[in-house]
Amino acid sequence: CALFYRDCQCAEAKLIELPHRVTLVTTYPESLIRSNTGRLLQLRLSNMRTVYLGKRGWEEEINEEKANEKYFPVLLFPSPGSLAVSELVVKMGKPLNIFVFDTSWRSARKWISKDIFHDLKKVELKKNYESRYYLRVNPNQNYLCTYQSVVCLLGETDPKFDAIAVD
Repeated sequence: CALFYRDCQCAEAKLIELPHRVTLVTTYPESLIRSNTGRLLQLRLSNMRTVYLGKRGWEEEINEEKANEKYFPVLLFPSPGSLAVSELVVKMGKPLNIFVFDTSWRSARKWISKDIFHDLKKVELKKNYESRYYLRVNPNQNYLCTYQSVVCLLGETDPKFDAIAVD
């Protein structure tokens, strides 16, 4: 996981079987930050893919994920008009492919304006969660790291995933 020894979760990490797919959209420099929690998702989730923005062929990788007919593609990004993920799961009748930016907010706002992401329906967390992230200082107790955001969203799709958010 590349976290400091005292924070390492590799020994306790159990693989989480998902009906949904998670597509982590990140940058190579972000993935090298020791306190990055996107790596924890890669270790813990059974059904995920990581796409590196700016890497040769990244747009084809995104389009490939969007075209996967087994899943309904959505983007986890709070914005006006974002939908409740629980309602969307019921409405679509199939699992989701949840695209998640694992970058700074500033960078995510830049990337979301790209045409390739415009057709994705936006979903957001509908409950308020308190941050359990301690590897970096957060300016607000409700700012969640990537890992906690994804597991909280999974908990909103199905209560059986609520326990993950506490791990």
